[in-house]
Amino acid sequence: MSAEHRAFMHHLTPCRLPVAYLAASSVIKTKKMDLLKCYESSSGSESEDETPVKVEPVKIVKLEVPSSILTLFPGNDENAHQDDPSMHQGRVRSFAHERGMWAGLVSIEIGQPISGWTRLLDSLEGVNRCTPPLHVSLSRPLQLRHIWIAPLLADLRKRAAQLKQFEIMFGGVTVFVNDEKTRTFISVEAIGGGLEAACSLAEASGAEYRLPPYYESRHFHVSIGWALGDQETRLKIALAHQPSPPPASFPVTQLQLKTGHQIHQVPLQRV
Repeated sequence: MSAEHRAFMHHLTPCRLPVAYLAASSVIKTKKMDLLKCYESSSGSESEDETPVKVEPVKIVKLEVPSSILTLFPGNDENAHQDDPSMHQGRVRSFAHERGMWAGLVSIEIGQPISGWTRLLDSLEGVNRCTPPLHVSLSRPLQLRHIWIAPLLADLRKRAAQLKQFEIMFGGVTVFVNDEKTRTFISVEAIGGGLEAACSLAEASGAEYRLPPYYESRHFHVSIGWALGDQETRLKIALAHQPSPPPASFPVTQLQLKTGHQIHQVPLQRV
């Protein structure tokens, strides 16, 4: 073999890696294997020794429903309002109290008792005076949803603007008992052509909301006294021995819609 050939073969001889490099590589491989074994051992131990964690139940807080929503869906209520008749001169509701519902009445306000009425009441045993302001009813007691009040009032005012102011006369005394037979009333009859028209316009406005009409036999009056229970017979006998109060007149310039404790004025057309 020539010298050139031996030199070429020398360059083709594989080079050997340093011993330090080989040792380091071996250590790295060993550490990787150890880490894998530790991981497998650890995960296996956790799955075997793991104890269930007790999860505390979440406390649910019941939020109150806004009153504006409740008024749209009235219904039974555990804490429904209970009336005490002794706090309202023995009066009993014509219908049960409901959330979002208001007691209403269309009437003519008279105000204070007219001369002669109080003397008559003082002569009757077991009779109490009605608390002013006195009034002449033009409707039955009404059950109104809150959302009806504004449009009902607007319709009443629109119709009343076409009815001229009028005058009513008060005459004879009469006795009647309410539908529930819980109170007996001493009343003075009210007469006047405008009363029929005023009652009719109240009925027309209420019909849009399917409210009950006034009594079929319209008998307009102002209640001036009351007694508990059905005492119609006794009081009629007592009144037969008493002089009737003198006739009186009253100018009517406006009607009113009462909703709860609020009074809404309904002006009539000026003469």
